[in-house]
Amino acid sequence: MIIQRFPLFAFILLLTACANHSLSPPDTLTVELEQPTQTINPLHAMDTNSQHVNELTHASLVVIGEQLTPEPYLAESFRIEGNNAISFQLKRGCKLESGAEIDANTVVRSIDFYLNPANESPFAKTFFERIQKVEKTGDYSLRIITKKPSPSLISDLDLLKVLDLDGVKAGEKPQFLRGAGPYKVVKFSSSDIYLERSGQPCLPLPKIAKIHVKVVRDDLSRFLKLKRGELDLVLNDMNYRKVQLILKDPTLPMQAVPTDSATYAYMGVNQNSSNLRDPRVRMAIAKSFNLKELIQYKSRGLARQSRGMLADMNYYANLGIPMVERDLEGAKKLLDEAGYFNGSNGKTPLRVVLKTSSGTIPVENARVLAAQAKEAGIVLEHKPFDWGIFFSDVKSGNTELYTLSWPGISDPHLYYELFHSSNIGNYNRTRYKNPEMDRLTELAESVMEPEKRRPFYLQIQELAAKDLPFISLWHPKNTAVFRKNIKGVKVHPLGTWRVILAMSKEPQ
Repeated sequence: MIIQRFPLFAFILLLTACANHSLSPPDTLTVELEQPTQTINPLHAMDTNSQHVNELTHASLVVIGEQLTPEPYLAESFRIEGNNAISFQLKRGCKLESGAEIDANTVVRSIDFYLNPANESPFAKTFFERIQKVEKTGDYSLRIITKKPSPSLISDLDLLKVLDLDGVKAGEKPQFLRGAGPYKVVKFSSSDIYLERSGQPCLPLPKIAKIHVKVVRDDLSRFLKLKRGELDLVLNDMNYRKVQLILKDPTLPMQAVPTDSATYAYMGVNQNSSNLRDPRVRMAIAKSFNLKELIQYKSRGLARQSRGMLADMNYYANLGIPMVERDLEGAKKLLDEAGYFNGSNGKTPLRVVLKTSSGTIPVENARVLAAQAKEAGIVLEHKPFDWGIFFSDVKSGNTELYTLSWPGISDPHLYYELFHSSNIGNYNRTRYKNPEMDRLTELAESVMEPEKRRPFYLQIQELAAKDLPFISLWHPKNTAVFRKNIKGVKVHPLGTWRVILAMSKEPQ
């Protein structure tokens, strides 16, 4: 009997050894990415996954804090000068990955490298085209001058990294560049990225020596790898159903932390649609929705109903704007006034098409919204499409209603992009046109100081809530799901991976 059982015992030992070999090493935080990335070069990588890695391997003059306002990072301080300049005083003792000191020349060279046409950086045109020149004002001080008032530039500078350009030629497009972040890249592939602590002297030293960024494409695999200890951390990529399961089951070897986010889910309302031009119709649609119920059952309570584009923690948010609550009688009254069926008046029902992507969650949410609207007498015909077709229709205006979301809104400049009439055909995809909105957004863009911008944005939000070019839905929560031996876990409203810097790892 003993001889027969030995091979089985040996096989079990072998399986155990293999399982232990796949465990995340004790000096390493193994964190998940949903999709592979071909480049983490900060000049070109605009996708969220690449930017998350760059938040660890690179550093910028400023970062966006938990109140969604810019805070100094490599800069010791910054100051707005007039209406077209921002001056920076740099921290002393900051180092590039090569060991060279960061001074004003380093920063000026990095900005010039972003703006160099030979590098073809999409950031140059999208975010930094407003920069007219950069001038050194001292060994550790500089000034950025813009072509016109650009109040959102200070927030956008979070995306502009200070680069280690020794030996790098303009026009080259390596997969990654050395930087000034708390970690450095030691190995890169599209599915696995290995980082080691670089020891940036002017930033807090990360508590975990190494990071392994690992691509795990499906939700079940993420859950199982966390449970087995192959993964340590999943940020914002775990299905809400599994997050809820983890929150409710203390026997699991992992836990979850949900936090309010600055992402905004909304329903776009095409103002060119003859059915939707009347603001009473738009408000009737909004009043027909029971968003609290949808959030509770479809998002497992892991979202917060929104009053507008800006999350409540935003400095510019107008907290005096009420949430649009479900009011079927109010919706029917508005429909009757606008000439549509209200359930008993014998008029023609309001019929509109709601387009979404074909993803599981957008489709499920759309079906619930359509069923809720039906109770007010509104016919929402839901049409799902593959992402490419759907987004092409949104951009071209081939929609009546559609659902989308904007990730991580910090600066309110987006109101100008989305609602100013000059941007119709660009980011103004609802074809919204109101001279008062144009006037207010232009005024808000003409001043640099936050305290002077804020009164304009309070009015802008009131007007948007009245006109409803967007019907606000919710702010989905950010989530961190992690092994219980990972300590110091926090989640930022923008979902930044810089929160990793404060985490520590105890033995399994």
